Amino acid sequence: MAKFTNLDSYEGLLELNKHLAVHSYMVGSSPSEEDRKIFNALAAQPDPKWTHITRWFNHIKYFSKETRDSWGSASPVELPDKHLVSERYIPHPDLPRNVVILELKPADQETDFDDVESKVRSITLEGLEWKASSLAPAGFGLKKLQIMCHVAPALLSVEQTLVPLIERLDHLISEVDVYSTTPL
Repeated sequence: MAKFTNLDSYEGLLELNKHLAVHSYMVGSSPSEEDRKIFNALAAQPDPKWTHITRWFNHIKYFSKETRDSWGSASPVELPDKHLVSERYIPHPDLPRNVVILELKPADQETDFDDVESKVRSITLEGLEWKASSLAPAGFGLKKLQIMCHVAPALLSVEQTLVPLIERLDHLISEVDVYSTTPL
């Protein structure tokens, strides 16, 4: 288990940010007592330059204090049903968003783009909203899928989180490129 100390220092925040670049929570795949302790130790919204800490902090603060206090207790954490969770994570209107266009190049000529698109759209992350898509020529008679999404950069890193998740579809996709990013 990772222990983070000196969260009032640059080095402490750097270590925490590195950890959160590849982990959603301090320990495991759901909020825990460690998340509550670190959240309380930070005490205030982190500087936006710490993108992963900011994303994690914004996620944890959506839970009520009562829920956060129950993490680590003998009783299990009760999370809201899926419908409420999806409504809960809609970015605030004042949270800046970017329009991102991703290009997905097929693994071979036989790639079913409807299948690729449905698998990509099944990725749901806080701060991500899928939009329109289209097929575009890729050269040599091949096509590529261009898919647009709105991303809240304070909550989600396209290059460090979204692209690696899409790249896991390597049996369908040979390459994922960020075609453009424009502030909304």
